[in-house]
Amino acid sequence: MTVGRSPSFRLAATIAATLFFSSEIAFGESERVLLRYEVEPGCPDRRAFVERVRSHTGRVELTEEPAARVLEVSAAAAEGSFTGELRFGDAGAGGVARRVSGPECEEVVAALVLIAVVAVDPEARLAPLEPAEEPAREPAVAPPPPPMPVPSVEPGRVRPTRGPNGARSPASAHWRDYSARQAVGFDLRTPEAPQPSLAAVVATRVTREGAWRPALGLAMGYGQSPRVEAGAGEARYALLFARFEAWPHTIRFGSFEVSAALGFELGQLEGRAVSSDRSLVPAGPQTTPWYALTQVLVLAYRVVAGLHLELRAGLVEPLRLDHFYVDPPYEVVNRVRYAGVLAGLGVAYRFE
Repeated sequence: MTVGRSPSFRLAATIAATLFFSSEIAFGESERVLLRYEVEPGCPDRRAFVERVRSHTGRVELTEEPAARVLEVSAAAAEGSFTGELRFGDAGAGGVARRVSGPECEEVVAALVLIAVVAVDPEARLAPLEPAEEPAREPAVAPPPPPMPVPSVEPGRVRPTRGPNGARSPASAHWRDYSARQAVGFDLRTPEAPQPSLAAVVATRVTREGAWRPALGLAMGYGQSPRVEAGAGEARYALLFARFEAWPHTIRFGSFEVSAALGFELGQLEGRAVSSDRSLVPAGPQTTPWYALTQVLVLAYRVVAGLHLELRAGLVEPLRLDHFYVDPPYEVVNRVRYAGVLAGLGVAYRFE
C-alpha cells in the first residue's frame, strides 16, 4: 500500500460561539419559594434554615409545595471540610449559583442563609429582625452575641483560604479560582477510514471558575478501523493524535453541564495492508501526517460529587487530504474525507 499526497492542502476553519446570559432575581411582597434542602447529618436541619431566613426578611415564604421560584441548598463533607451550594431562580432555569466552604457545617449553613436572604430580597437586613419593644418592660441587660462570620461571596464559587496566622493567603486564593477535569472514553470517528474507527481518548481540561468558566484542554487518542478491502487483500487504518481544545463557555444547571470546544488535531495516520497466499497486495504499513480542525459539543451529567457521565458529538475537518492506493494495478483504497463526524461516551472527574 502506498500513500499519495495532494499537491495542495485544504485550509478550513469554523468559528462557533454560544452566548448565554444569567440574571439575579428579586422578589416582591409575600413571594412563595420552593425550598429543596439537603445537608449532612449533624448540620442545621430544614426547620432551622427556614427560621433563620425568616429572621432576616418577611417578604418570602419557603415552602415544600411547587412554586414559580426554586431555592436549592445543599451541604456535604469533603476532605476534612464542608462545602455548601445554593442555586436560586425560576423552576427549570439556571438562576443564581453560589458555593461556600468552611471547616464547620454550622458556619457554611450560616453563610448560605445570608446568601439566600440577599438573593430573594436585596433590601433585607443582614442582622436578624428584632421584635417590637414593649413599653412597659425594661430592655434586658445582656451582652450582644458575637457577630456571625460571613465568608465573602463572589459569582461562581467561594472557598476561603487562611494562612498560618489566620490571614487569607493570596497565592492559595488565586489557585482556588481554577478547577481541573480528567476524562476517559471512546469515540467513533468517520473521516480517516472507509468505515468508522473506534478511538480510546484521555483528556484533561483546566477551567477558570466564574461567570463564563473558560477552559483550555488537551486530549490524546488512538483509534483503529475494522479491516476493509484493499485491492486483492485487506487493510486496516490506525490514527494516533493529540487534540488541543479551547472551551469559551460552560453552562451549569442543576446536575447538568453543557460546553462547546474548538480544537486542532495533530497526529499520524497509518494504513497497513494484510496479505494472504492469494493476495497481490504488498504487506506493511504506510504513514502520513494528520492535521484537522474539530468542533465538539459535550453534555455532562453529575452522578455523584465530582463524577460526571459525558456524551460528545462534533465535526472533524481534515486539513490534509491524502489517499492510500495499491499498485499494480493502481487502485485507490482509501481517501481521507473533506469532513466527518465523531460521537463518544466517557466519564470525567472534576478536581476542585
